[in-house]
Amino acid sequence: MGERAENRGNDRPLHVDDAHDQRGQVPDEAERKRKEEEDKRDLTSRLIALGAFFGVGIGAEALYAAQMADGLTLFALALLTGLAAFVAAGLIGFLFGIPRTLSSEAGLPGEGTALDRSVVSSIRANTNLEQISDWLTKILVGVTLTQLGTIREGAAALFDAVGSAYGDQPSNPVFAGVVIVYFGGGGFVGGWMFTRLRLGRWMRRADKAELEVLAADAAARGDDEAAIALRAKARAIPT
Repeated sequence: MGERAENRGNDRPLHVDDAHDQRGQVPDEAERKRKEEEDKRDLTSRLIALGAFFGVGIGAEALYAAQMADGLTLFALALLTGLAAFVAAGLIGFLFGIPRTLSSEAGLPGEGTALDRSVVSSIRANTNLEQISDWLTKILVGVTLTQLGTIREGAAALFDAVGSAYGDQPSNPVFAGVVIVYFGGGGFVGGWMFTRLRLGRWMRRADKAELEVLAADAAARGDDEAAIALRAKARAIPT
């Protein structure tokens, strides 16, 4: 009986932080490790896909160049053409895939109180790149829809100009067009996927880290209300 009474006397209400420590640390650690493993698998699969993409393209260029008298020069020109098309189209895909921050459209959740407004105003993201991306994508889509004939003629002129640099073979313009379309299409898809899958995650992690730093600063100043609000916003950001 004495021991039970002593145990009851030592009992105390479970604090919120204690509950978080007891129930949150192991699941959070396991979740972090699981995400790291998923990231590694995703990176491996993407590197394999990228290697296969370039392997097919470069292999086709090597086969075509091997049939020509000046094959090494042709292969080098074709390789540079493909890389240039890949990079240029990748930049366009990057512009199409830039994610929008929540603050640029609807604001952060829980932004109603004066405290929330003061907190959020200090962490607003710069959305200039998002606005430029929006303008450029609308312009590109509009020009493409209204200038299809001109684009077709321009593409044919580009293929002829690049093909003439490859040599006098009648098939060179076709080969140049295949190289540009293949690597350009892959670059656009790769740039878009990279931006959608990685850039948004990096932006969310940066926002979360900034909120955690601000929460620590608020706690150091003794402003518990602001620290709690900032930590809640940081936990609400998915990573």
